[in-house]
This record gives sequence, structure tokens and C-alpha cells, in this order.
Amino acid sequence: MILYIYKMKLRKVSSQYYLLNNDFYLINTEKYINLKVSPKVNIDNLKKSQSIMTEMLKSFDKICRKYNLKYWCVGGTFIGVVRHNGWIPYDGDIDVCMLDTDYEIFRTKANELPSDLWLQFKDNDPLYNINIRKIRHLNSYYTDYPPRDSHTGLQIDIFLNKKVDDHIISLSDKEQTGEIDFNMKYNEIFPLREGKFEGIDVYIPNKYKDFSIKCWGNYPPKLLPIERRYPHEGNMNPNNAREEDIKLYPIIYNSLKEWKILIISINDIEERRIHVLNLIEKLKKLNISAEIIEAYYWKVHNIDESLRENNITTSINYTNSNKIKGQICCFLSHMKAWKYIANSSEDVNYIILEDDTDIPEDFNFNHLTNIFKYLPNYDFVNFWRHPRQINNQSKCIYNQFFSKYYFNYGTCSYTITNKFANELIKINKYYTAVDDMLNNDYLQYRNTFITLKNYFNNEGGNSNIPGKLLSSIDY
Repeated sequence: MILYIYKMKLRKVSSQYYLLNNDFYLINTEKYINLKVSPKVNIDNLKKSQSIMTEMLKSFDKICRKYNLKYWCVGGTFIGVVRHNGWIPYDGDIDVCMLDTDYEIFRTKANELPSDLWLQFKDNDPLYNINIRKIRHLNSYYTDYPPRDSHTGLQIDIFLNKKVDDHIISLSDKEQTGEIDFNMKYNEIFPLREGKFEGIDVYIPNKYKDFSIKCWGNYPPKLLPIERRYPHEGNMNPNNAREEDIKLYPIIYNSLKEWKILIISINDIEERRIHVLNLIEKLKKLNISAEIIEAYYWKVHNIDESLRENNITTSINYTNSNKIKGQICCFLSHMKAWKYIANSSEDVNYIILEDDTDIPEDFNFNHLTNIFKYLPNYDFVNFWRHPRQINNQSKCIYNQFFSKYYFNYGTCSYTITNKFANELIKINKYYTAVDDMLNNDYLQYRNTFITLKNYFNNEGGNSNIPGKLLSSIDY
């Protein structure tokens, strides 16, 4: 008898097992197909939720394989692989283990998850105090959870483990891991094998039968009685986020809004104008909205009149200094962008770029915007570090994506909130160079950050912008 499952040939070798790639796997026999489940289960919502979590597992697996990170299925997901080739009909989440060293790398790549997913752990969520890392789906929730003040989205549980001599030991609390015994010999887990979960190649322990017997007393684990065939997380709503979650995590849900780029550009300089138009075309191809903010240019605009129009005063004598004239125009141009943001009725997030900025060839806008899920709050975030100050960041590290803001020359690319833009407009009635103003003592006490990675190209930052463009203003 030849049976096809996921387009792979399985050769029957007993009444219960089939041979696949020289190893034994249990398949969906009559015993496991169309299982009856507890009448408490909302079947339609469960199936839709399981489909969402299957996609979550695909995304997780893709990143792990890209960076050669190993995980292995445990709990109900392991049972699903060896007994169902997919979901246990009544299971309600995904369970995997990782070594701590691999997880630390994965944590720095969490912004590569789709925009509707978020990696939750104690260090990045003060509302969450469980020693299990979770990948959360932001547009769903478990409806039967007891009242709680932390996120309730559909989940992948990630249990951390550590290699100690020839053993793999758990770094999660015993009561949080349920029936799973994580204290196993290294060769019981590694090298990992591959199994199938809803058509996805996933990893399972090397000695998976021994693993099953050690955890549940049988291979395959026995079926639960019908009354217990119910997700231990309870029922689910796969259609939208819980209102309480949106209120508890405003920054995360704010990051899901549309983003718009404002480019401060000196239109009177042809090289810059052409460069900005090309940049806008690049952004359009990435479905990113962009708009030009016409910059003040001292060769075109009258400095005295421009200062008066913006209610800005200065005691600096700039008459004979083109450099100072340029700095004043830079300040006024950024203030113009802040006013645009402060007065805007658009429900979007804004990024401000200067016109000597470009995007790298491998630019991924979702990877950039996703990092904002890992800030509890912010007023201002700079996306570019001056090359002379890259080595200063280690003493200011905040998390895997940000350091706390330190003195940094460079305002070529940043984001600012509507509220903070309003504040900057109100407090800046006296001219200050933008670099100095955004680094003064006032800013030190705000929620201000700088990314560990330079997300945009700029002068001195491995830029591919033509040199003639960078020197087009006479300072």
C-alpha cells in the first residue's frame, strides 16, 4: 500500500506506522481523523486561529533557517507532528524549544517577523512576568483567559534551554512547562530530525520516541478523553485584537499605522532635486508614501524675513558667514517639517529625511518600522549614527535594536511624534543649530533613542550618493 501525504511517499510497514525517509512516523489513521472534541470548543474560530498560527510558525521557521538557528517542537506541537502531521484538532498554540545561544540571535532578528507579529518577553514588556518567550499575533486574542493586564494574542511559546556538559536543561520554570521534561541528554535532542506540520518541515528531537515516552509515557501519546479535548488556553477570537490589548500597548499598535516620509529638499539645486525625485520613485516601488518639504536656502530666501516669519530671534551675526546662514536655514527647514506634522490631520507616523539621504539596495521598510514594537514609549528616534560616534553606543545600549540617545551629529533621518513636534515648535523661539538643539540637556530627559543600525545612507555613512550632491551647499 502506498499512501501520499503532502506529496511524499509513505510505505506501510505495520498497521500503525509508515516508513518515511528511513524513519518511522505515525500518520493520520482512522483513529486520529475527524476526532470528536469537547462541545465547549468553538470549531470555526479554532480552525481559523490554527491557520493563523500555522502562518506564524512558517515565519518563525523561515527566520531560523535563514540564520541557521535550531528549534524543536515540543508539547502539543510535537504530538501534532508525530501523531497528526499537523494540528491536534483541539490544540490552541504552538510550542517550541530553543537553545539560549540561538534565541539571543533570533531576538535581534525579531523585526523580520511580519508586521502583525511581536516577540514578547519580560525585558521588553513590563506587564509580562512569565519566564516563557512568546511570539504574539497582534490582531487576535484568547477569549477565555482569566482577566490579565498583558497581551492575549494567539501565540508561539518559546522555551529556552541550555547545553550543560552532555545535557540539555530547561531555563523555564517547571510549572510553566507542563508535562514536558526538558532535562535530557544532548544526543536525545541533537542532531535534530525533521517532521511535517501542516506541510511545513519542522524540527523534532533526535530520539523522538524516547522523548515522547519520557514526557507522556507512550509513543505516540495517548488521546485525551473527549471532555479534555479542549485548548487549555480556552476559546479564541481570530478576527480582531482585544480592546484591552490596544489600550495596554499603544506604541505597538501605533507602529501598525501607515508611515509617511517627509523629505526636506532644496529644490533650487538641480542635483538635489533630481536625487529626491529618484528617491521618491524608489519609495513608491516599495509602496511607501513620501512628500517634499521645500527647504529654506540662504541663496534664495532672505534670512531676516524667514526668521521673522517663524518668530525666531538670534543674536548671532551671520552676515559674513555662509556656514551660519546654512545652519539657520537648516533649522528653519526642520521646524517647517515639525509644523507640518503638528498640524497634520493624517493618522500616520512620520519619518523626516534630508535630501542628501538615500536608501540602501537591501532596504526593507517593514524591518525598520517593526523595531518600534520594542520601545515602551518614544518622542524622538534617530536612524543614523555619525561614523565618529559608532563606538560610543555600547555604553548606552537599551535593547536589541536601540541605544539611549547620546550626543550625535546628524539629523539626516529620524522620526518624531506629533506631540513632541508641537513641543519643539513652542520651546524654540531662539535660533540653535539643529544638531545642537536635538542634543541639548532638554532632549536628554525625553524618551529619545538612536538605532543600533544605520537604516539610511548619508554622507560619511557608506553612502552611494554622488559626492557632488553632498558638497552642493557652500558652507
